[in-house]
Amino acid sequence: WGADLSAEEIKRLQKRFHLKKTKEIFSFFILTSLERLKPGGTLSFVLPVSFLNVKAHQEIRKSIFSNYKVTSVVELDEKFSGVLTKSVLLNVQKTKPSPEHEVALTSQKIKIKNSELLKSELLAISLNNDDLSLKIISAIEKGSGEIHGWTSSLWL
Repeated sequence: WGADLSAEEIKRLQKRFHLKKTKEIFSFFILTSLERLKPGGTLSFVLPVSFLNVKAHQEIRKSIFSNYKVTSVVELDEKFSGVLTKSVLLNVQKTKPSPEHEVALTSQKIKIKNSELLKSELLAISLNNDDLSLKIISAIEKGSGEIHGWTSSLWL
């Protein structure tokens, strides 16, 4: 996703953005872009769908959803030649979200309250809300180790 940063540069950026674990340059790019945006302005980011639910991106998701209004998440499927993962369009406004703000998940045609997202330990967003996916997410959030004889370690 980008250039390698020195350990010194990573520490400086982590301190600047109040992050402890994030080390990827694209995370710092997103936060720098939002920081430079005029109040009330909107930016859209094309990101891998894994940004929404992989634990490694948990800290950046929390920073974004806590400090900015995510207006929508749009599933883009496989839009780029040679890239095998699906992409999402994350639309973000430089406005502090209210507890009642709803994020539109366009692939599902549903909205979820920002305050509910922030309550989740992983702050993960699933765009595949079939029954099995919902059971897996629920089990992981509850710390349950078993789903139909499968252990959650298969998904972690």
